[in-house]
Amino acid sequence: MTKVNKWIGAAFMAVTIMATSDCVVAGTATPDSILVMPARKRVVQLAFQMARCKNIGLVTYNTSPTLSEPLIHVWNGQEWIQITLQDYTMGSFMSGDPKHVFLLGDSTTIPLRMMDNVSWYKDLHRLTTLDTTTLINEIGTALKFSSHQWKFLANENGLKIEDRNAERRRFGRWGSPGKEVDLKPTRIESIQMPPAPIIEPIVEKPAPVVAAPAVVKPTVVEVKPVVETKTPVAPEKVIVPEKPVVTEPSAGPVTTTMEDDKDDPAEK
Repeated sequence: MTKVNKWIGAAFMAVTIMATSDCVVAGTATPDSILVMPARKRVVQLAFQMARCKNIGLVTYNTSPTLSEPLIHVWNGQEWIQITLQDYTMGSFMSGDPKHVFLLGDSTTIPLRMMDNVSWYKDLHRLTTLDTTTLINEIGTALKFSSHQWKFLANENGLKIEDRNAERRRFGRWGSPGKEVDLKPTRIESIQMPPAPIIEPIVEKPAPVVAAPAVVKPTVVEVKPVVETKTPVAPEKVIVPEKPVVTEPSAGPVTTTMEDDKDDPAEK
């Protein structure tokens, strides 16, 4: 056990138990019950009210995205003492195991490491709601609150009690309630909350600067229309045939032969 854990244990043992027959202040070395809850003021206030009626040790947890592990505090009867997650899971902040453990919060609220591998969870009561009425009914039934304690918690939280045991008490089966001590009402302002975690602002990393691609301006090219030029074709040379030279006959006398006259019968 570390020096811190020894000091916590000594602080638990040194607390004076301010109690009557049925109402004590939490903070004993080994409380009968442990109430593990988120560090919310309304829930912590209700836990302090219950701790005035029963021997209940108080443990709060606070989670934040900036925390590597949950911030856990234990009430030693005088102040909140911070413990590590390892101290919590090993139960080294107590000298023994409690009879009842009430674990408040759903799976999105309670850190997973506070639910698994915890050796001192004996009679574990998982309460996924933080509703005041439900918490009083569930915890009060498990710890067997007396009628005076039921009335005290109902008055403190503006609730009405539905007495389901009136008939049993009428016939004497409830037994003598005994002497009850008046419980003074508490004020929300008097509730000492555990220290809140120091949440550093999340500095968003600047987005990497990506060089924009160079804008290539389009080159305007003047396109001139292509005019098809035709090479003038010289007209074909027409060869006109020369006219035949006709030599006119000379105007001389025509000479006839006698042989042609011989054959002509008319001449005869």
